[in-house]
Amino acid sequence: MFTEKFIILDVEGMSNKRPYNIGYIVADRNDRIYEKRSIAFCECIFENLIDVLEKNAIPEMKVACMMTKKNIQEILMDNGKKYQKITINGFYRVFKKSLQRYNVKKMFAYNAVFDNSALKRLLGGLYDELEIQICDIWTGITYARLLTPNYLEWCKINGFITEKGNYKTNAETVYKYLFGDMDFTEEHTGLADVMIEYQILLKALKKNETRFDQKQPWRMLKKYEESLE
Repeated sequence: MFTEKFIILDVEGMSNKRPYNIGYIVADRNDRIYEKRSIAFCECIFENLIDVLEKNAIPEMKVACMMTKKNIQEILMDNGKKYQKITINGFYRVFKKSLQRYNVKKMFAYNAVFDNSALKRLLGGLYDELEIQICDIWTGITYARLLTPNYLEWCKINGFITEKGNYKTNAETVYKYLFGDMDFTEEHTGLADVMIEYQILLKALKKNETRFDQKQPWRMLKKYEESLE
């Protein structure tokens, strides 16, 4: 029986720069993985490091800058065991071949707006030739599992509230909630993050009525909380 296959993708890079790392898998809703890729773009490293130097003094950018420097150092020291170092055009050929081989029509990402825009910056005019539907895991899991009094209470008890008073819905927090692993820490490298985002996606797909459009989950939770009052 035919089972639809899709891509889950995660990019690493400073905002508004081309990503230096992309991880993706081809998988299905039955927890089967058909292809797995961890790709590094050495030609994009310099622009990200320049951005780190410019933004490192900004308090809210400290974590992003630190992770970027750590990841780039790992890429430069890697001997090919963790990262496949190829050109942007090489990636386009590999990625398009994955789409064609498995007849992929949908690509999922956690915070798809960020990943999709990074992919557009990376590929330029080649992006439109991919002809793929973008689906947001972040919104999907919010509809499926987070719009509940239990999640709101869990966030309050465990301190998963932002400085602005919103409930946290990032992948690391949601993974802790769904799988009961309070010690889990997101690696923030493309393929490693894809693997946990895939598990989150599988939870969302169990609820057939969920939607994967691009919304702001913190606003969805705020509106939901107001409806309970």
